[in-house]
Amino acid sequence: MNDDTCGRRRPIGATRILAVLAACAGAAAMALALTSCGAGDHDGDRSQGNATTTAGIAPTRTVNEIAVDSSGRPANGYRESTDAVPDRAAECDEPSPAAVSDNIYGCAPSAYAADVCWPAADLDLLCMNDPWAKEVHRIHVAAPLAPVTAPVAPQPVALLLDDGTHCRLRNGGSWGGRDDGYVGAYRCDANQVALTRVDSEPIDRSTSSWTVELGDLPGFGQPAQPPAAHSVVTAWFAGK
Repeated sequence: MNDDTCGRRRPIGATRILAVLAACAGAAAMALALTSCGAGDHDGDRSQGNATTTAGIAPTRTVNEIAVDSSGRPANGYRESTDAVPDRAAECDEPSPAAVSDNIYGCAPSAYAADVCWPAADLDLLCMNDPWAKEVHRIHVAAPLAPVTAPVAPQPVALLLDDGTHCRLRNGGSWGGRDDGYVGAYRCDANQVALTRVDSEPIDRSTSSWTVELGDLPGFGQPAQPPAAHSVVTAWFAGK
């Protein structure tokens, strides 16, 4: 998920305006009430518990993932990976871009895959890879952590799209480009990316069913796939 050895994350930017999904035409002859009941699993690949909208598309399900408990141990099915702990201390002076709770950290360098990290014992942190791997890996800092406040508009760390595609938030690095001004915000399955404009919001949240535009980054001067809109079934944030 990470593309360089020393890059720092940059915030993706301000609000993006996408085309809003068209509403179904109503018939005045009769009214029909639809309800949908059920419980969604905590980390599954399909949302089960959302009522459908009038357009027949379920609202995006949001999950505040807690991968590490208050005592600094893996929780909720997560386990610590066996990867070696980096020798060099990380810099963890910013909140995670995916945090909905305070004191969840985003750390550098990006090679440490440490943009979603919870404090662990002593000077250690445990950092989440993604909600499907159910792994956290350990890094350390050189001095005690200072408190950080969750961002006002956090970005989901991971997305499940309507066709089953998994996407993970970009964490620094140098990615490919394309000539139409789009850049990559999430790395997705099959060499796809969720696209956005520079200084724009990568996810359209203007309706209850969020959408992203999926495409590729073939390189400047190369033909690129036209962006294709996809609904977001589930979006994962980092919580406590």
